[in-house]
Amino acid sequence: MTLKLPQIKRGDIFLTRSEGFLGQAIRTFENIWDPDVRADWNHGGFFYNECPAESIEALPEGITGRRWPQEFGGEKILIARHELMDDVRFWQGFQRVEMEIGEPYPFHRLILHAFKPLAEINLSGMNVCTEIVQMFCFFAGLTTDRHGWNPHDITNWIWQGPPWRIVWGGVP
Repeated sequence: MTLKLPQIKRGDIFLTRSEGFLGQAIRTFENIWDPDVRADWNHGGFFYNECPAESIEALPEGITGRRWPQEFGGEKILIARHELMDDVRFWQGFQRVEMEIGEPYPFHRLILHAFKPLAEINLSGMNVCTEIVQMFCFFAGLTTDRHGWNPHDITNWIWQGPPWRIVWGGVP
């Protein structure tokens, strides 16, 4: 049976789960700091192009992107859409995030995220994957939070329901 993949829209955000060492470490630390102890995801990004669908995310090779679904390599993924996302909001958020493209991955920020209260401190201005999503949503006017999000924070935000809607979940 072939899964029907969603029509991606600009501004859709996603969370993924990888089973490698880094993914497991991120989920372990999320479980330490979050009271419900059920971190399912360890990475996030958003889509900036619809056809072909392309993402922006902080990957080990830097702030870059991938094509959906070809370059998601069988990762478990959750895609969500905010009902207020429109072209104006998208471009407000994207214009700020666009400045990050090509920057190196800020591995040092993962240490701060291991001690969650410290994740809000960002003197370098460099952002890990979910902070890229958070920055996009902040400048798009969808949240007032600016620093320190991890994948579990985004999960909790999405699961609050409207204005968020789950577009798709599974392994492409």
